[in-house]
Parts: sequence; C-alpha cells; structure tokens
Amino acid sequence: MKRLLRISGGILALSLSSILTWLLLGLTIDGNIANIFALTYPLQFAYSLFKSIFATGANIKGIKEKNPNAVLSGMTLGIFFSAVFCVVISLNINGYIEFMNMDAGVYHDFALYSTIAQFIQIVFSFVMEKLYFEEKEKLANRHSFIFNILNLVVLVGLSLITKNNLVIILTTLIVITIYVIGLLIWQYKKFKFDFNILSNFKYESVRICSCLLMFITYFIGLSNAFSAGEEYIVALNFMTLITDAQWDATSAISTAAKIDISYGKFNFKKSIWQAIIFEFILISSVIILFFSLYQVYKVDLKIGLIVLAIQCADFLLCFLYETLNPFIQLEFSALLNTIIVLIEKVSRVIMSTLIPSPYCTEIGQIATTVFLVVAYMIILFGYIKIEKDGSLTRKIKQKAVKTQENK
Repeated sequence: MKRLLRISGGILALSLSSILTWLLLGLTIDGNIANIFALTYPLQFAYSLFKSIFATGANIKGIKEKNPNAVLSGMTLGIFFSAVFCVVISLNINGYIEFMNMDAGVYHDFALYSTIAQFIQIVFSFVMEKLYFEEKEKLANRHSFIFNILNLVVLVGLSLITKNNLVIILTTLIVITIYVIGLLIWQYKKFKFDFNILSNFKYESVRICSCLLMFITYFIGLSNAFSAGEEYIVALNFMTLITDAQWDATSAISTAAKIDISYGKFNFKKSIWQAIIFEFILISSVIILFFSLYQVYKVDLKIGLIVLAIQCADFLLCFLYETLNPFIQLEFSALLNTIIVLIEKVSRVIMSTLIPSPYCTEIGQIATTVFLVVAYMIILFGYIKIEKDGSLTRKIKQKAVKTQENK
C-alpha cells in the first residue's frame, strides 16, 4: 500500500497542480479561463501516448530484457516526437479552439500556454517514470512536489501582480523549463542508442491504443458536448477538473503492478484489496470537492449530479481491470489484452461521437467500463488460477503439464 500511495502521490501532485492552476486563474483573471482545462483535455492523451511508447515501455524493456540503453534511448525519442506534436498544435491553436466550439479570441493565450506546459510536463514525467521503475519513489515525489509548486506559485502569483498574459505565460514557462532541463542533465549519461518500437509496443500495446482512442474520444466527444451550450461547457469542465487528478491517480494501481510483475513479485490478492481501498478514497474526495465548489463555479446542479453519479460508478468498477490489466498484458496474452481494450476504446469512440446527447462521453465511459470488467472477470475465473500465496498462474499451462506427466 505504501508503494501505491507513493506512486499516486507523485501523479496526484502533477495533476492537482494543473487543476489548481486553472481553478485559481479562473478567480484571479477571468472566470472563462478555468474552461481551458476541458478545452485542452484531449491533448493530454496524445502526450500520454508518447509516454507509453518511449517511457513506460522502454523502462519495462530495460528491466525485463536487461537492456540499460533502452530507457535513455526511449526518452530521447519521446522528447523529440512530443516536441513535434506540440509545435503542430501551437501553430494551429485557433483552429483547434474553434473546432472545440469555443471562442478563439477569449481562449487563445492560455490555450497556447496549456499546450506548451503539457509538453514540458510530459518530458518531466519521462524522468519520473524512470525513477519509479528504479524504485526511487520518494526521490521522484520530491521532484514532483518542487516542480508543481514552482509552476503553481509562479503562474498564479504573477496573475495577482499583473494582468499581462504574455508576461505571466512566458515567465512561468521559462521557470519550469529550466527545472526540467536540470533534471534531464542529471539523468542523462553516456548510452548507446538502442530502441525497438515493436518491443516497446508489445509491453505497452494496450496503453498505447488506449491513449490514441481516448484522444479521439475527447477531441470529438467534448466538441459535440460543448455545442449544447455554455451550461454544459461549465458543468463538464468543472467535473473534469474535480475528477481528473483522481483518474490520473488510478494509473498508480497499474504502474505498481507493472513494477511488481517486472521484478517477479506480483501479489494479486494484496494488490486488489489495496486498489479497492484506494478507489474509495478517491470517490470520497470527488464527492467532497463537488459539494464544496459547485456553487462557487456556478455549475448547474442537475447536470453536475448526473455526471457525478456516472463518474463515481466508474471509479467503483475500475479497481479490477487496473489491477489485472498489467498481468494479462505482460504474463498472459498481450494480443488478447490489446484486442479487448481496442474493442472497448473503439466502442467508446463510437458512442462518444455519435450519441446525440451532451452526456455522450459519460455514457460511452460507463458502458465500456462494464464491458471491460466482464471481459476481465471471464479471463480471471476461466483461465487464471489464484494461488494461495496471491500469485497468478495460467490454468491452461497447468493442464498441459499434467497431461505430459500422465504420458
């Protein structure tokens, strides 16, 4: 449980910093600024795609295949491709805003800031992922705390001193960029370039496909939802703000499981109970935040409660697939797991983009989560044996061994 909390602590710090930033900027500069969070929300999945390929996949490869060059090779390529994506979006920021059915004149400056800041944050997360896989959670969390405090204090502090958006944005970006460059210099050492994208894809195929399809889901889905009117923009943005950190934190469950599996010490029984407790903590925080802040941000209570109910139900279901996903991916069948998640994500894209309702993204979210849970339960109880010590083994392999012994 300590490892889970330490990993989630670092993830939460990064996520909460972004959330607090937009909440506070909405109060210090303009209430509309808080809506930037939902406006640029789809971009985080594109950046996370690069993290899965070039950070998580590379770190797993480095440990399982004893390849010391994989991590820094992946990090180098990840920074390059993330930068290219950032430049493309930044140069077309007005078109992006208008596609999302929002006003480019109002949101241009801080939408541009958000795009660039997310790039800097994903580079920072490459370093954090390396430290987590080296089992240096305390050190990673220390840097995460410093980085996020710097970002929050400089950005919000300047917004209290000046209303010049250019000064606020440039100063903040320069400060956090210097810090991240310092971390990169500290982590980099001499290495031989050695990168195999197919190998990395094997270890992270589910997450890679998931990030790509989630980007499409929210890019088109939120655009459709926002076309329903200002009250839906405000409510959906608010719900995204108060749940995003918790959703980011749930990834700590699978990250901890991946680390344990990589080192051959995964205990399913222990992990599943920790995940259940952890999810109830997250649900409680969402409910508290909703009733504490919905009046401050003038959220329509009916719309807010509908989305809140769906989000809480989804949190209740996700502990199982977050715990099982890494085992099925790394030890059971990466192909089967990828197919299951592809079906889930494609179905979510279809529902989120075609259902004629401002709740299209939420409907797609809960429906496909139910599908995932059912699919993983079939695999767990049909093809996997839970040993007394909490480890998992394949039933098929055991039957094959018994047949050979009988012969």
